[in-house]
Amino acid sequence: MKASQIEKFGDHLRNTPVAPRSVRACLGDLRAFAAWFEAATGENFDPVTILRGDVLDWRAAMAKTHAPATVNRRLSSLRRFYAWATRQGLISLDPTNGVRGPSQIHPTPNPPAAATLEKILHAARTTGTRRDRALLELLADAGLRPAELAGLRLDDLELEAASAWLTVAGDRGRPTRRIPLSIRSRVALREYLEEREPAGKAGPLFASRNKGAISPFIVWHVVHKYAAQAGVGEVRPRDFRNAAASRLVGEHDLVSAAAFLGEKDLNSLARFVPSGQ
Repeated sequence: MKASQIEKFGDHLRNTPVAPRSVRACLGDLRAFAAWFEAATGENFDPVTILRGDVLDWRAAMAKTHAPATVNRRLSSLRRFYAWATRQGLISLDPTNGVRGPSQIHPTPNPPAAATLEKILHAARTTGTRRDRALLELLADAGLRPAELAGLRLDDLELEAASAWLTVAGDRGRPTRRIPLSIRSRVALREYLEEREPAGKAGPLFASRNKGAISPFIVWHVVHKYAAQAGVGEVRPRDFRNAAASRLVGEHDLVSAAAFLGEKDLNSLARFVPSGQ
C-alpha cells in the first residue's frame, strides 16, 4: 500500500483547525478505501492510479453494509483527500468528480429555510437593539453554540476595515478555532461596538445590563424573542447552527465544515450532505 501520501495528508490536516477526532476519522476512511481497493483488485494502492470506476465500485460495496450517512462521510473524506492531492500536483484527474453519495433513508429534519432565519434577522434589524442584531448575525454566520457565543471576549474579535476574524476557545476536547466572518456580521458588530461602553480588551463581547458577560440563556431568549416577532414559530439557537452546518457542508466538505464549527464527530455532519450527492 502506498500510504505515504495519506500520511502526508494527515500532517496537513493536523496543521489546520480540525479536531483530532475528525482527523482520525478522515484518515480511517482513506485507509479503509485503500484496504478495500487492494483486497478487491489485488493491486497495491496508489492514489495516482485510482479511477472513477474504482470509487463507484467502493460506493456500491459500502452501500451493502453501511448506512447512507457513513457512506457519505467516507466519500467526503475521499473528496477532501483528492482535492488536496490536486492542489499539491500529485494527480491531474480527480476520480471523485461526479460521484454522488446515496440518499439518506431517514434524513435529519431540514433546518429552517434561509427565508425563515432572514425573517428573524430582519425583525432584529427593524426593532432590536444593536447588541441583539450583532448577536443574531454572528449566530447565523458562524453557527456558534450558545455557550461559545456567551463566552466571547472583546479580544477574540479581530475587526478590520475589510475583514473580520473570530477566535473561539476550545473546550471538552475541541480545538481553538479561528474563523472568518461575513460582511453582515462585520457591519453589525462594528455598529454595536460603536455604542457599547468600553470594557477593556479583556471584557465580554456581549455584555449584560450589569456589564458582565451574558449567559447562554440570554442567547436562547434573544432567538425566541425575535422569532416570535417574525411570526415564524419555534426556532432555537441550535437551528441557526444546523443551518450554518448545512450551508458549509454544501459549499465545502465535512472536514472543512467540522473545522469551522468545532465539531469533533464527522458523522454528526454527514446527515447534512444533500441527498444524492
